[in-house]
Amino acid sequence: MRIRAPLCLIVAYGALAVVALPGAADVHYVATAANPVYPYTTEETAARSFEQAIEAAEPGDTVHVLPGMYHRGFAENVTMREGVNFAGSGPDHTLFCPDISMAAGIVVSGFRFLHSKVSSGSNASVIADCVFEGAAIECGGWGEEVLSVVRCEFVGRRSGRYVDVWGVPLSIRACRFRATQPTYWVIGIAAGDGGFLRADNCVFTGCDTAISLVDTDSEISRTIFADNGMALDTGYLDVQVSECTFFRNEWAATSATNDYRQEFRNCIVWGSEAGNILEEQKGYPADAYMPSITFSNVEGGYPGLGNIDVDPMFFLPSGQEPDLHLCAFSPCVDAGDPFSDYSNEPEPNGGRINMGAYGGTWEAMTSELVDVDGDNLRDDWEMENFGSLDGDGSGDADDDGLSDRGEYRHLSDPNNPDSDGDGLLDGAEVDHHGTDPTLSDTDNDGTPDGKEVEQGTKPLDPWDALAIISLRIVDDQVHVVHPVQPRCWYELQSSFFPGGPFGIVCPNWEGRFGVPAHTFVVDVSPYARFYRIEARPF
Repeated sequence: MRIRAPLCLIVAYGALAVVALPGAADVHYVATAANPVYPYTTEETAARSFEQAIEAAEPGDTVHVLPGMYHRGFAENVTMREGVNFAGSGPDHTLFCPDISMAAGIVVSGFRFLHSKVSSGSNASVIADCVFEGAAIECGGWGEEVLSVVRCEFVGRRSGRYVDVWGVPLSIRACRFRATQPTYWVIGIAAGDGGFLRADNCVFTGCDTAISLVDTDSEISRTIFADNGMALDTGYLDVQVSECTFFRNEWAATSATNDYRQEFRNCIVWGSEAGNILEEQKGYPADAYMPSITFSNVEGGYPGLGNIDVDPMFFLPSGQEPDLHLCAFSPCVDAGDPFSDYSNEPEPNGGRINMGAYGGTWEAMTSELVDVDGDNLRDDWEMENFGSLDGDGSGDADDDGLSDRGEYRHLSDPNNPDSDGDGLLDGAEVDHHGTDPTLSDTDNDGTPDGKEVEQGTKPLDPWDALAIISLRIVDDQVHVVHPVQPRCWYELQSSFFPGGPFGIVCPNWEGRFGVPAHTFVVDVSPYARFYRIEARPF
């Protein structure tokens, strides 16, 4: 008879905590290098294979994978047992390449899956606190058991589907989906064959299609769709969308290609050049695919109770990923459906929900802010920065090309022409480069925005150029050291002029896990005076 230790696992990003609770189950460890002793219940006696630990576990136990890189040489596929949970040590510590076949009633958490697949049948299982880097989730079958995906991040895919389900209910909560760019065929979530999708508090950016639905009813709430191709591609289903923000999607918020019910409420739909609501599909009568939209802010206008067509006044509308919170005095504050729940919004909330993805949440913009002079600038902000209420927001106190009201909306310093110290004036960042005037490195690639503009790289493309750590000449050779991100190709390029043109000197070095920096070595050339590193994901 086994004696169970009173342990319960709680997995969070980057950490694993073990909390004593009565009646909980055993933990069985796996490590890349171990001295295994059955039943592998300590880190010192960890199993050398997943099969060993899974075989030793009973329903209710957890297999805990210790930090390390688990490549396909360690295991091609891991098949879980019913009721046995599978926990990594956090996505920054447990890197995982094998595919996983999930069993019923288990939790998979705390992994960074690298170009692998997590598959599940129709069962009640949970995937939580994981990063899917070029990896995917597949689930198929018919039944009422829900697959739940919680607090996961999906990145690095250039084609295909991040989440592909058919015939089963799917719950997606607090997840983030990012693709390289809309020109690549990447779908965030694809669901079909009579299942049900519930998506809440998610973010989709850069996908060709964020959510594709066929014969699958859905409820989508508090979600952001920004800079995708199509946000929602829907067919033969009922869709209810509430408190969502659609911003700068290339084609439209929804395809709306059928006469089933589609309802949008308390939403913001803005910034799509080709039209914010796609109202025309070939082969359908003119009134068959018009979704019902109420109490929403739709650019260009849309018929429906409570709808408006006014600048939503987002914070930071520039930059690679704009902050889509509403700034004070946005027309979307307290403009949602009067019957929607606003109780989670901070006081004073005006007794009415805000439009957009933060409506009805603790992140909602409060109302009843003091603006005695009516210039749409908070009086406390004016007094803090100017010492008076004399201005009306149209001036430019620091002469940087960005008005005082623009500084207020972008959270930049109205008395500093270069708020983030990156070498670019705030006005130039907003109006010409699309960068964030409060972040010196908008695309977070290690090279300041001003430096990227100077050398001709793109300050909104994190793969366009990486900072050079050091450059030195030894024995007529140039040694160029640069930081490394795994799963990227790196090129060393050189030019006689700082703005280019740049030519390839050393091509196609592959970034590897565990290698923080790399050195290119090339013979000195009299025609090369400037060097840069270009990286591309694969």
